[in-house]
Amino acid sequence: MKLKTSLTTLLITAIFITNSCKKSEDPKPSPVADFSYTGANVPAPATVTFTNTSTNSTNYAWDFGDNGTSTDKNPQHTYLAGGVYTVKLTATGEGGSNSITKTINIQNQVGPTANFNFSGGGCQAPCVVTFSDASTGATTWHWDFGDGQTSTQQNPPAHTYTTGNNFNVQLQVTGPTGSNSTTKSVNIQTQLKNNYI
Repeated sequence: MKLKTSLTTLLITAIFITNSCKKSEDPKPSPVADFSYTGANVPAPATVTFTNTSTNSTNYAWDFGDNGTSTDKNPQHTYLAGGVYTVKLTATGEGGSNSITKTINIQNQVGPTANFNFSGGGCQAPCVVTFSDASTGATTWHWDFGDGQTSTQQNPPAHTYTTGNNFNVQLQVTGPTGSNSTTKSVNIQTQLKNNYI
């Protein structure tokens, strides 16, 4: 009877040890969080693309450092203001979770730059001149054609100068971060009068 009990105890112990060994030999791999990115180091607004290179993970939590978050594997995020942002990625898998942080730089917004082209100047009055906007970063436009006429269109209709003169044409543009203006001279010749003998 004692021998049977001892064998039973030994068998149970062996099974327990075997199961314990199996569990310890087959642990779940721990996740390792990592990522790369493109689209930084440019003026805001800047859209940055994040590429997730984490291993042993199935779920992801992103903190972009500007109160923006995402659970996508490979998200895109737009930074609206310049600054240095700390981006955190937490990767979670069957073996637990792991986090990594990286800093990215977004440059400050660039102010608008006013510029324009024109064609048709140099002729005798009445002379038709066409103006085309070549500004960058602008959202509104104000033209002063130098003869008392103005326009707020980006590319105004052809403008007719009815008298000869040297007209200073000014274009002022505004954008999210300020305003800028430029002036160019347009020469219109005086209309020749007919001479009668």
